[in-house]
Amino acid sequence: MATLVKVRAALTAASTENATLFTSLIDSCGLAPYSWKGKDAAKRKLGLDGPDAVWYPVMARNQAPVGLPKTLTAKDLQEIVLRDLPSAREYFGDRLEYFTAFDPAQDSNETSEEDAGMQVINNLAAASDGASGVIVSFPSESLEEMCREKLIHPENLLRSVMTTCTVLQGDTLLSLQHNNEGTTVATLLYGSVAWIVWPPSDHNMNTLQTAYEQYAQDFDEAKMEVAKDLHGGQIFVQTAGDALRIPPFCLMMSLALKTSVLTTNSHFIVENFIDMLSKLPLLYAWYKTETDGERHQSEFNCSMLRYLDLMLNDDGTEENRNMLKLPRTKDGLLDSLFSIWDSTKDDLAAIMGPADSVTMVKIWEEFLISIPGRECRMCNKSVRSKKLVKKHFIDAHWVKLKKRHDWGRAVVPNKDVGESAQQAEGAIVVDDDDDDDEEVEADE
Repeated sequence: MATLVKVRAALTAASTENATLFTSLIDSCGLAPYSWKGKDAAKRKLGLDGPDAVWYPVMARNQAPVGLPKTLTAKDLQEIVLRDLPSAREYFGDRLEYFTAFDPAQDSNETSEEDAGMQVINNLAAASDGASGVIVSFPSESLEEMCREKLIHPENLLRSVMTTCTVLQGDTLLSLQHNNEGTTVATLLYGSVAWIVWPPSDHNMNTLQTAYEQYAQDFDEAKMEVAKDLHGGQIFVQTAGDALRIPPFCLMMSLALKTSVLTTNSHFIVENFIDMLSKLPLLYAWYKTETDGERHQSEFNCSMLRYLDLMLNDDGTEENRNMLKLPRTKDGLLDSLFSIWDSTKDDLAAIMGPADSVTMVKIWEEFLISIPGRECRMCNKSVRSKKLVKKHFIDAHWVKLKKRHDWGRAVVPNKDVGESAQQAEGAIVVDDDDDDDEEVEADE
């Protein structure tokens, strides 16, 4: 449903408090419909460059993975959930959260989140919404197999997340949040979902970051009610069969107008990694709002180091690793990384902590030493000796960390999880390097 008239009608038919909220946001937030003739003018006003797909969602049936069946009944989906959910829990254990309460007012003592979630699943085939207040979400092996059929991976792929199945009870409101750092395709298999999506402009990102920071102080939900301060939003309704492509870091809210089942695919490419560096303050603020934020931050640190190493350095023992190494051609992705690095290094150092900083320096040192000649590939300044490359990198392109930080974490890839991390015991101290007193000759 792409017009405001149809969106208003769908929200009115839902006849719930949350639907009324969405209707009110159309006017108070100046929301535009999906089919929006004034999009180009709005982009110029918001200072957004590049194609629409970088900033705005695309909703179309041809966006869905080719292998997904055109029609899946509620009974089909119920069977998939009942088959795959136990398998996912057996494999991933408590590393994932499968049942999440979305209604804080619900009395958890009356019904456990798991029991309430199973109620939603059992009501699928009965075509009844029930009243659970719980979202069910898990990696689905069956849907993964369907989505991977005839799948063509994008170029420069760093990560592809296993297909996730999400079951939403009718009137489930997912409040304001940001999309992850990759591109997400959410295909609606059953039901109806209303979406509000804003582009990740500087203004919108700063507004959301401030809201995260204020919310983290006392977890007052009212501090996240900043939708009216955002610009350039669109509202539309996704129906069964529609696939929604959401660009990285888009801001969004959604409301299930009836019991709905979504399958979600996400991929993260080198270009996303480079763009993500400018969004680190928002991610750091978001981690502070999460119950399990420290673990998420450790996993992020692990991924950052792993991907950077893949992009910069050779691995003589593993040929597949070298497929992601960035070509050292002029004006390529490597130069794009260089161009943003110095302006984001402080944010990156803050989010990573001193332990991971040591690994970061080693990765860059290996790369810079491998470059022929005595010029730093990042800034073209002359370094007198290869032995001084490390010092030059720290002085010119990194942040010296001398103080003790209790939040510092050493991260080690966990092959079972793929991108998990294990926390080192105790705080970590990074001392000055032994050859800090050596000089670097640079062309000013």
